[in-house]
Amino acid sequence: MRDRWKDTSSWSQRDPSDLRVPKEWTLRTANVRIVVHHHMDYEPDRWFCSAYPLFDMQGLMAGDAEAAKAEAVELVGQWLRTALRGLET
Repeated sequence: MRDRWKDTSSWSQRDPSDLRVPKEWTLRTANVRIVVHHHMDYEPDRWFCSAYPLFDMQGLMAGDAEAAKAEAVELVGQWLRTALRGLET
């Protein structure tokens, strides 16, 4: 699944291309779009996950992009499992 993530960072034209570090990654499935991203109101090394249409901006514990992607997939899976359990009761 790792190679299905796409760098969806946006850049200013003034940003030097050799200094650009990805700050947003997106994984699309048939029904969910998972986005691992930073937020300007938080520390630059803090990662968040938004999963549309499920939830927006859940904080992640991961310290780097690869760990954040793995944590985001687990978070979405956990969210879906909880939702399914709610339907079964």
